Amino acid sequence: MSEQKNIFRRSLFVFVLLALGFVAVVGRAIFIQNVHGKHYRALAKKMMLDTRTIDAQRGNIYAQDGSLLATTITRYDLRFDATTSGLTDEIFSEKVDSLAAGLARILDGEQSEYSQLLREARRTKRPDVLLARNVDYIKLQQVRALPLINLAQSRKSHVYRGGLVVEAHTHRERPMGRLAARTVGYHKPESKQKAVGLEAAFDSALAGVPAQSRMRRIANGMWIPVDGLPLVPPKHGMDVITTLDMQLQDVADEALCQALNHYKAAYGTVVVMEVATGNIRAMVNLSRTESEMGCDEHINYAVTESQDPGSTFKLISMLVALEDAGVAPHTRVDLNGGLWDFGSKTMFDASRHGIGQADLTEIFAKSSNVGVSRLIQQYYGKNPKRFTDLLEQMGVDRPSGISLAGEAVPKITKPITAEWSDVSLPWLSVGYGLNLTPLQVLCLYNTVANKGFRVTPRLVAEVRNTNTNQTYVTPIRADNKPIASAKTLKALNQMLRAVVEQEGGTGKRLQNPSYSVAAKTGTAQMLVNNQYVKRYRGSVAGFFPAEQPRYSMVVMLADLGDSAYYGGVVAGSVFRKVADHLYARGWGDQGNKIPKHWEGDSIPAPLVSGLELPTRKALDQLGMTHRTTRKPSNGNERAEGAHGAGSSYVQAQPTHGTWKLTEVTVRKGIVADLTGMGLSDALQVAGYLGYPTEVFGRGRVVRQDPAPGTPQASGKHLTLYLQ
Repeated sequence: MSEQKNIFRRSLFVFVLLALGFVAVVGRAIFIQNVHGKHYRALAKKMMLDTRTIDAQRGNIYAQDGSLLATTITRYDLRFDATTSGLTDEIFSEKVDSLAAGLARILDGEQSEYSQLLREARRTKRPDVLLARNVDYIKLQQVRALPLINLAQSRKSHVYRGGLVVEAHTHRERPMGRLAARTVGYHKPESKQKAVGLEAAFDSALAGVPAQSRMRRIANGMWIPVDGLPLVPPKHGMDVITTLDMQLQDVADEALCQALNHYKAAYGTVVVMEVATGNIRAMVNLSRTESEMGCDEHINYAVTESQDPGSTFKLISMLVALEDAGVAPHTRVDLNGGLWDFGSKTMFDASRHGIGQADLTEIFAKSSNVGVSRLIQQYYGKNPKRFTDLLEQMGVDRPSGISLAGEAVPKITKPITAEWSDVSLPWLSVGYGLNLTPLQVLCLYNTVANKGFRVTPRLVAEVRNTNTNQTYVTPIRADNKPIASAKTLKALNQMLRAVVEQEGGTGKRLQNPSYSVAAKTGTAQMLVNNQYVKRYRGSVAGFFPAEQPRYSMVVMLADLGDSAYYGGVVAGSVFRKVADHLYARGWGDQGNKIPKHWEGDSIPAPLVSGLELPTRKALDQLGMTHRTTRKPSNGNERAEGAHGAGSSYVQAQPTHGTWKLTEVTVRKGIVADLTGMGLSDALQVAGYLGYPTEVFGRGRVVRQDPAPGTPQASGKHLTLYLQ
């Protein structure tokens, strides 16, 4: 009996405690509701509905001709909030089937599926049922006009009835693909990657001013815009107009990619700059890949790749000697056959040429290491600091100043440092012991081309404010003092031309009889882990036309093996293709006028080969005289006027101001000479002869297999190589 009483007492005690606890909880709830209720209700509302920031539409990036280089594409996820305030069961039941039919029509679905989805969401009180992903703006507007959803337009205050919740997703696209991809750069805030290129350099202008939007908190802590609620209007980002010429960019890109694959180089760069303005017209940075495209663009080697420039630096050594030491192009130096001992090391020329005395022009044209080093050692061996000081005065240690982040800082080994040795001066004079990027080398050559006045590379021409229609032009920045006298610069111009035009010059591959080129080739061993290895960088830097320079250019291919690595060979082919393209276009004048230096034999060819009638018509439209030379059946050539039969194929060649159109022999059983023809004409001839044809490259035919004049039966394969 006593035990039962104990159990009863304990049970009563527990009951009393629970009752007191319940009373305390209820009392506390009543207290909070009456005393702090307003505060907590406001806090809860804030946790579910808040004003948050949404990024503005990012500005576009354009090429100089209006080609779109980067733009923002917006897509939308559409959700339906079945719990929205103001949406009654009566309204929902009346409109849901019409809404389902509209969604099915716009979003390519089934009406029954949308009807079931919406009704189930209403039944289960779901605030975030997904209707569609990645919808474009046009479809979004169509959905907004559908029954039920369009009720959002008649809301009062924060009460809305439409139920549509729109979540925007933006991403940047580059319509030009890999062309100038690294120069344009990228902006990927969603991936937390650091922006690069122009996207980073002009981020504040491109970003605009974000909007303030009413946002609703849904499952998983996600905030989504409440459709139709008031916004603080955004200010769209400004548009950036670059100086890039995409036609030239394409030509340089293809030429570099072909060279990388042909010579098995790991990577390379091409930069083309207008001499007077510093406008960058093309900037290509490619790595060789195993992909179908063969190349890709990820790293801006022109701006960030800083190594020994090699023989392209001999221009600056010559500039110092001509300007400061009082030497002249005819000054002679003993080359000792191509080798010379400088203290603890022996310097060699590229070949044991056996030349004794040579003047500076020949030394420069043949890129003699011994000749340049002996010259500099003779005048600055006792005071090397003067040489390095002069390099600094000429801006060798100065960054290019281009509007891109990450430019490597130039470095020159100096006599006052521990790195200096008894061989530092001679090796420095030929491009070792200092670090320059290809763009920094280009700036030095452009300065020589621009009568000694240095110009900062200019990649952006203007920034346009789409909100106010105002345009901000970026200034052309040039020094007001030349780095050398006119006499020195004229001598350097002639020495650079000798590299291309003189017999034995290392730049002979750059020569074009239609225009002049002033350039220097360079080959340098690569420094890996502070050790020079048998991997090479081949480069060419120069400008054209030499008499009145319009463009300067640098080409560099890196990580070349022993098979082919000389700059004049590996980089020269790229330099020539890009320069030829600019020449054929009228130096970028888009055909508006023909420069004076094109008169006579130097007039560019509008066509190289093709059908006679279209060729003659094109020449007539351009106001150019021409005559046709035919090959009669007896084998003797006879000349006809410009208006002969015109049904044959011809090759065009300028001669003394007149175009000579030479008839191409097209006879079945004999392979015709298709070199110089465009692809369309070449395929017509091949088809007439009955040859299945395989084509490599693009442009005009530069080589064919079998060779012209070879006997060949119909149906045999013909291979054409274009560039």
